[in-house]
Amino acid sequence: MAPKEIERKFLIRMPDFSRLTEKKDYHSDKIIQIYLSDHKATTRVRRREREDGVEYTRTSKVRISARSAYEDERTLTEEEYKEALKEADPALSPIHKVRHCFRENDLTYEIDVYPFWDKLAVLEVELTEEEQALPIPECLAVVAEVTEDRRFKNRGMAERIPDITPFLSKL
Repeated sequence: MAPKEIERKFLIRMPDFSRLTEKKDYHSDKIIQIYLSDHKATTRVRRREREDGVEYTRTSKVRISARSAYEDERTLTEEEYKEALKEADPALSPIHKVRHCFRENDLTYEIDVYPFWDKLAVLEVELTEEEQALPIPECLAVVAEVTEDRRFKNRGMAERIPDITPFLSKL
């Protein structure tokens, strides 16, 4: 059985990145993810550009609940990645984002910044239990929790970019 992933998601005010770079284990990656035609799971391939090179992965998720999914991920060669792109779902757009990561409170915080929003970003935090307490670092301002809102899952965004206008009034 694939490992279980538990995560929560939040819309946050665009953070001050100069403050984030001071955090433990901070790094940022440029990511492109493409969803594949797969009727059994949500499957994607991802190209992740890091300071030290490029990494390719293929991930399949089967959702258990809004917070949990079984996740099977494996590293690909560049050739395998290019071959997998032939399976891309034509109804879904590629997702481009910059992911900013850091460690705090014994957790990894991942902030995804998308090119189509300039005031909001998405914070993801992986947990070990569904009901685990989740301290939000003081440098981040949560606008709304969107864990259960499928529009803010990356696959949902590949279908249609969500309208964030109602959330902007909370800034």
